[in-house]
Amino acid sequence: MTELELNLARALNPIGGDADLRERQRGIDYLLANPAEAYPPLFRDLDHNPEALDAPAVIDLLSRFGRPESIPLLQKILALGNEYSARPAGLALGRMPQKEAALALTDALSSPNSETVIAAARGLLARGEHSACAPLRKAMRHPLDTVRYHVVDALAKLNCLDAADRKDLEKDPAPEIRKLIGKFPA
Repeated sequence: MTELELNLARALNPIGGDADLRERQRGIDYLLANPAEAYPPLFRDLDHNPEALDAPAVIDLLSRFGRPESIPLLQKILALGNEYSARPAGLALGRMPQKEAALALTDALSSPNSETVIAAARGLLARGEHSACAPLRKAMRHPLDTVRYHVVDALAKLNCLDAADRKDLEKDPAPEIRKLIGKFPA
């Protein structure tokens, strides 16, 4: 086993106690310190099988490299709307500084797939930019309660809700959303 293979295995190991977590971090540190060697196989494997069992861990690693060439692949995974991989892809795009990542998330808010919209809302929240307020506000009227919950949560945490929004949301048919609004003072 090469040093790269050993560190890939360490970095992608999802289980264990404190010692295993330290080994995982050592693997991640090695991969990030050797991007020319580590990035291509991670990208290739994720592109080949975006719903693999280790996809969430690979998605997280790709975002840590911060390479703009990851954005189209992460956007594709986000659009697939798979519950297992869409949310990590949304968060990964949210951690990437490129404006193309923010645009991918904003575009995903209009997806017909509910998991894609939820993941996009979580990603925009992770970015923490107030510029996400307007596109998130458009998604606030989604017909599914679970989607609205995540969108409203992002809006509230980004301090995007005005008095009119709050008044409307106090009448939301979903009790979870009404309760959520109550957690955020005006």
